[in-house]
Amino acid sequence: MDRAWFQKIVDTEIRRLFRVARERDECSFLFAILGINSGEEDPGWQPGDETQALVQDLLGLINGPLHKHAKARIALLLYCHIIEATFLYHCLYNMLLTVDRQPPLMFSFLDKYQGGVPPSVSVKVSMIKSKAIEHGFDRIKDIFDEIVRSDIRNAFFHSDYVLFDDELRLKHRGSQYARIPLPDMYDTIAKTVDFFYCVKNLMMESRRSFPKGHVIRGRKAPDGRNLSSVLVLLDERGVAVGFSANDPLPVW
Repeated sequence: MDRAWFQKIVDTEIRRLFRVARERDECSFLFAILGINSGEEDPGWQPGDETQALVQDLLGLINGPLHKHAKARIALLLYCHIIEATFLYHCLYNMLLTVDRQPPLMFSFLDKYQGGVPPSVSVKVSMIKSKAIEHGFDRIKDIFDEIVRSDIRNAFFHSDYVLFDDELRLKHRGSQYARIPLPDMYDTIAKTVDFFYCVKNLMMESRRSFPKGHVIRGRKAPDGRNLSSVLVLLDERGVAVGFSANDPLPVW
């Protein structure tokens, strides 16, 4: 898929998901954009900004005066770090749960843990794609199909890869291997960075969209029960950092 067309699909489909989720339940939407623990922890424990800082640092190195294969190795590290970024999957899955009129989850994918070991990226992506297709967000499947390469991720993290001339060579099992031209590798990585910035920027744009003193009212559970109205909490910059119940009713 052409990169410009990919960028258009990402912006259109992810933005539509955010819009529909907000229309469905603004409080659940707020929970999703705030992160895994929804601003209830002490400050300085949300990983999204640190991930963005590392992405920027690695892009700076890639664009610096390094030799070809050094740039490729850093680009692979960048790719794998984004693909493994937990907060992206939690945000999107909670958005889809909101569209599905289900309460968001503090820890998504918990039912897929085995012996305390979290599920793989492939499992998380499969669950997101399934829920997205169920609710008419088919393009989300196309987005992940375009950028998620388990073979690249596994080979890099297990040191089963080689950079040779203008190829990324992946060693799998036994005599199995794959050759990926470096331009194709960079195309996948560039699209992954585009996806990351789209989601991260929409999260921040959404967190800045609440006016001071905004109260979310008139909420109802799927079974018709009245739910608590909630006050959106902002920091000194006007960025949403959490919420508090405005009455004794349950939040979810």
